[in-house]
Amino acid sequence: MPHASVNMRGHTKQALLLVLFAVIFGTPCDCYKGGISNPQMHVRIFNFLGEGIKLTFHCKSKDDDLNEQVLAHFMDSWEFEFSPNIWGTTLFFCSFRWKNEPTVWFDVYVFSRDIMLCGFICWWEIKSTGPCLVVSEGLRCFPWTAYESSLSSTSMGPYQTSPTPNSLAYYLKEQVLPHFNDSWEFAFRPNVWGTMQFFCSFKWGNEAPKWFDVYDYPRDFLACDCCRWKIKSTGSSLNMSGVLLCFPWNG
Repeated sequence: MPHASVNMRGHTKQALLLVLFAVIFGTPCDCYKGGISNPQMHVRIFNFLGEGIKLTFHCKSKDDDLNEQVLAHFMDSWEFEFSPNIWGTTLFFCSFRWKNEPTVWFDVYVFSRDIMLCGFICWWEIKSTGPCLVVSEGLRCFPWTAYESSLSSTSMGPYQTSPTPNSLAYYLKEQVLPHFNDSWEFAFRPNVWGTMQFFCSFKWGNEAPKWFDVYDYPRDFLACDCCRWKIKSTGSSLNMSGVLLCFPWNG
């Protein structure tokens, strides 16, 4: 719980990540305060929008909602900490907004990307052009990944976080289904590490946007090879050979 085609080079990097992860989480000896079997990762967010610009943001993971936060002044900061899961799939994403600009999104922690880039302490400088990660050689800046829908019809905006360090996210763009029983489909190949995940935002009428993971490899790989979701106001339902499995919204 938080507090506040494949080449050999790709295989090698993933192997190194797994070895590092095993060392961090599998070391039996004690090093400090009971050992390092449950290390804490720290993510700190700084307001670098400029003087007089207030930053409002809301961070979540699949299991945790860190609530809306406000950094009212330039260089104000906020931090949360957590322990990554043993599978190396921990991900936290945040929405950001300021002034009258549209809401933007970014994954502030992706284990496969950040364990090598920033280790246990990841500091993000939030700028209008995108978030910048503080690294040993200076700043590493990234573009925003998605925009919140302002349409009143049912809409979806999924993107998938990739373990490839040079390709942070795929944004499948906003989709609109104006009529009852309309549908939309996308196709993909799961990655070899079994960490593939797609999540979507859904919005209709004047309701607040809802979120759900429409594909989560550990959950869906054996459950469906053609995953058909029925979207209802109460949640998402997966059609498995005529049987509906119902899930609540993530948030």
